[in-house]
Amino acid sequence: MIKKEFIAYTSQVLGDTETGLSGSEIIKYCNFFAVKFDISIPYNSYPFSKVNKKTALQDNLLRFSDEQRAEIILYLCELEKFRNNKKVAELKLLLVYRYATLLKNGDNYHIIDTDYHWLNDYDNAKKPYVSAVELIKTNKYEREVLDNLRLSLELLLHDIFNNKLSLEKQKENIKSLIDSQDIPSGLKNLYNKIINNLIDYQNKNVKHGLLEGDLDFQVKFVFDLITMLMKLFISIKPLS
Repeated sequence: MIKKEFIAYTSQVLGDTETGLSGSEIIKYCNFFAVKFDISIPYNSYPFSKVNKKTALQDNLLRFSDEQRAEIILYLCELEKFRNNKKVAELKLLLVYRYATLLKNGDNYHIIDTDYHWLNDYDNAKKPYVSAVELIKTNKYEREVLDNLRLSLELLLHDIFNNKLSLEKQKENIKSLIDSQDIPSGLKNLYNKIINNLIDYQNKNVKHGLLEGDLDFQVKFVFDLITMLMKLFISIKPLS
């Protein structure tokens, strides 16, 4: 169940006065999903008479089911206007990390990123990432995809930290980089937990071939997770 506090935070980020959706954009997207899911929403026209756009977005989101909300939030986070928005990238990371099970059975908003401009300055990391994407496109959800994603992340960190350390040995560098950012301590702890859990998963499950359960979902989940982490690492300044 998506907590009301998460919906409130989502509305603050996506409805931000300077960088968020406009009032008319909120109505456009809310109406789109209201029609799709046959839901009545309290705010279906703009301008709003008594509330601001953040409240309108929040109240509209609360009318949908948890699965529908997860789908809508993911869709909005992936809008072109938010491509370089750090807070929205963090929101998407939180959504996938906390509510991945709600996204599993929804319509396919899993977007395979075929625009690699964000990796243009990191050729070494780009090659295995593109290989992973090409395998996913052919529905080959297998260990090779996960190996390529891990290698891509590891090579990116080589360039960012100017070293040749393995992913396991980059934990302290990553922690220092995340801790240096002006974000709440809760988010810092979340990032570090995600990194540690991701490395543990790669070592215990992928490296030793212990891939149990829904491999399709695991690959999509790890793909989204590593993609978001790589984009975030590129977007923030490394320690000098």
